[in-house]
Amino acid sequence: GEETSLGYGEETSLGYGEETSLGYGEETSLGYGEETSLGYGEETSLGYGEETSLGYGEETSLGYGEETSLGYGEETSLGYGEETSLGYGEETSLGYGEETSLGYGEETSLGYGEETSLGYGEETSLGYGEETSLGYGEETSLGYGEETSLGYGEETSLGYGEETSLGYGEETSLGYGEETSLGYGEKTSLGLSEVCHVV
Repeated sequence: GEETSLGYGEETSLGYGEETSLGYGEETSLGYGEETSLGYGEETSLGYGEETSLGYGEETSLGYGEETSLGYGEETSLGYGEETSLGYGEETSLGYGEETSLGYGEETSLGYGEETSLGYGEETSLGYGEETSLGYGEETSLGYGEETSLGYGEETSLGYGEETSLGYGEETSLGYGEETSLGYGEKTSLGLSEVCHVV
C-alpha cells in the first residue's frame, strides 16, 4: 500500500485499498471498497458496498445494500432490503421485507411478513403470520395461528388453536381445544369435559 498510517493518520492502505484510516480518519478502504471510515467517519464501505458508516453515520451499506446506518441513522439496508434502520429509525428491512423497525418503530418485517413491530408496536408478523405483537399488543400470531397475545391480551393462539389466553384471559386453548382458561377464567377443561373438547 501507499501512504499508511495506523495512528491518527489520514491516509492508510491495507491491501488494495486507497485512502485508509483506522483512527479518526475520513476515508478508509478495507478490501476493494472506496471511502471507508471505521471511526466517526461519514462514508464507509465493507466489501462491495458504497457509502458505509458504522459509527453515527448517515449512509451505510453492508453487502449489496444502499443507504445503511447502524447508529441513529435513517435509512439502513442489510442484504437486498431498502430503507433499514436498527436504531430509532422508521423503516427497516431485513432480507426481502419492507418497512422494518426494531426499536420503537411502527412497521417491521422479518422474512416475508408484513407490519412487524418487536417493541411497543401494534402489528407484528413473524414468518407468515399476520398481526403479531410481542409486547403489549393486541393481536399476535406465532406460526399459523390467529389472534395471539402473550402479554395482557385477550385472544391467544399457540399452534392451530383458536382462542388462547395465557394471562388473565377467559378463553384459552392449548392444542386443538376450544375453551380453556388457566388463570382467573371461568371455562376451564384439561380433560374430556363439555366446555373444552380435546381432539
